[in-house]
Amino acid sequence: MRIGNFASGLAVAIIATTLPAHSVAPNDHWPFNGLFHVITATLQCGGNLQADEIYTAVYRPVIAGDTQPGALHLYKLRHALRMVDTSIQGQFRGSGNYNGTQFTGRGTIESFGGTYSGVVVSPATITATTKFVTMAGTVTNLDNRTGCIVTFRASFDLRAK
Repeated sequence: MRIGNFASGLAVAIIATTLPAHSVAPNDHWPFNGLFHVITATLQCGGNLQADEIYTAVYRPVIAGDTQPGALHLYKLRHALRMVDTSIQGQFRGSGNYNGTQFTGRGTIESFGGTYSGVVVSPATITATTKFVTMAGTVTNLDNRTGCIVTFRASFDLRAK
């Protein structure tokens, strides 16, 4: 039995070392990691979300050949938000709608919707070789709070492979 386990383990090790390194197909590109900085927040955002709040963020824009929608994920100590861009472009550019999911600090999952507007994303074209992305604009209903309007700036770099 031990020899069989050793042989199986050795076979896996040999196969693993002969396989090519992971290559990223256009529909499986690496996301961008960064920070999402809240510049202003209306009173409807409540005390949990304030100006100068910083979220750890993951930005996954749609790039040519993608089959997944563009998404922006925001993380704080006790909860997380996922916003999915409903446009075909999927890069949260200009104005549009998003579908949100919130994972709360109370262990619940809530769905909500909102809009984004005036969002400027740089560079103008994001490709699989883009290394750094910035964005700034306005988001409504952030944190699943109706009437909450937030202006933000964010910067992201390509996640290390």
